[in-house]
Amino acid sequence: MRQIALPLMLLLVGCSEESADLPAANDAGGSADTSAADSSAEATDGSGAADTSGSGSGEPEQGIISTESFPLPESLPGGIFIQPRLVCSAPVAGDEPAAGDSICTYTAISACTEPGRDFADYGRCDIVRTQRPYSAQPPVIQSDAADPRLDDPAFQSELAWVTSQVKACACVCCHSSALAPEGPSDWHLEASAIWTDSVSDDGVALLAGLVDSSSFGAYPPEQNFGFERVRTALPSTDPDRMKTFFLEEYLRRGNLESEAAAIPPFGGPLVTQATFEPRACAGSIGVKADGTIRFTGSARYLYLLEIGSANPGVPPNLDTPAGTIWRVDVAEASPAMRGALTYGRVPVGAAQRVPANGPPRALTVGEQVYLYTLADVGLPLTRCIATVAP
Repeated sequence: MRQIALPLMLLLVGCSEESADLPAANDAGGSADTSAADSSAEATDGSGAADTSGSGSGEPEQGIISTESFPLPESLPGGIFIQPRLVCSAPVAGDEPAAGDSICTYTAISACTEPGRDFADYGRCDIVRTQRPYSAQPPVIQSDAADPRLDDPAFQSELAWVTSQVKACACVCCHSSALAPEGPSDWHLEASAIWTDSVSDDGVALLAGLVDSSSFGAYPPEQNFGFERVRTALPSTDPDRMKTFFLEEYLRRGNLESEAAAIPPFGGPLVTQATFEPRACAGSIGVKADGTIRFTGSARYLYLLEIGSANPGVPPNLDTPAGTIWRVDVAEASPAMRGALTYGRVPVGAAQRVPANGPPRALTVGEQVYLYTLADVGLPLTRCIATVAP
């Protein structure tokens, strides 16, 4: 049986609750645009793998592109998802000293800095806001000047703790009037004396962990200063305490916990993309034994996956599904791959993410693989089952 051989020398070793999607008309194929195909581009010799030499937040196993892999553009390109980086800085004036020389924080919407510090001082909100569609949206505030919680020391103590947890995490980049450049996106910390009054009932259910928001992605606590985003939508160093706070608020408003079961998972297109079922590639779209991979349009991400693999999602934990055979990413400042490339050969301006070292495995004629490309994170283009053709 014929296989695709891969010489080692060929390798280069986006704050709202929903994200936009592209039409899925070309999921099964169509006519690939190969007018500017990069399949013959010169390959370079770096690994493109994540650099895990940072400190402070714990080190990533996968899903993080470091500044060493792709230099961060001095001016962030508009309309492009900027992948998370681990950025390190000394404590700002007035903050407690760091345990080490610096505090290292991921620039990701699901990331947090050290408890008691402000994410805005140690992360990069300008990067975070590229990772979700951000727009200003005034909330509906349901406040009452006679609210007894205003004079309840126990409640105020819990509210202060929740507020400090929000400030330590990247959610604050879109949910603070002091930080969001065009104004906050719906609920925000300055909305009222009890800012949680600006959160909708469905939003409170989400923050309480009564609604699935896993499609947004999450870091393991050991890589995120102890913050977990599994049991509640807001990352927390004490998820049970966070859950209790927002569950009590949900019930206080006259809702029943059982009613939250009717709220669909949050994530919009990210949810539908996760459950997408691919069909066979059509026309010229697919994979050939000479290594040619043809796809639709201009892609910043290309995957070949084993049949049955999950659909790629968002970083840090959903963008490299188990079963990924080969993954190529284009640097944010580089033009997208257009129409075609050669298996195992990475164009200039891109990097191989999987495998981390060495060539991808050989493909066998007649073998089926899942071809998945994206115009950007959360914007799928080609999603189809390719049979390796002679």
